[in-house]
Amino acid sequence: MSAFTPKIKCKIRGYINIKYRIFKGDKYFVAECNDLDIFTQGRTLTKAAENIREAIYLYLNTIEEEGIREEIFREKNIKIHPIQKREEALDFSTFKCEEKFIIPTPIC
Repeated sequence: MSAFTPKIKCKIRGYINIKYRIFKGDKYFVAECNDLDIFTQGRTLTKAAENIREAIYLYLNTIEEEGIREEIFREKNIKIHPIQKREEALDFSTFKCEEKFIIPTPIC
């Protein structure tokens, strides 16, 4: 099975940085995203990372569809960072930062 890759179907107008961390639990790797109160697990580190990314994107899509994204972002103090130029390239892959991982997440 291939890794989760989000499908972006709109013009991207900005991005948010979402942090999550993964640690070894008793039997599984546990992934938690305290920024959005999302938790999941996986048998391997790779699967836990894939599961948390998918859960984050599903959550973001849901709050967008429900029309409550702005309210949630305000409550959780999540800032949208604008893309300054059309040519500005963003790398939406995950990168490690202080033992946490950050997902620059596109916002439509």
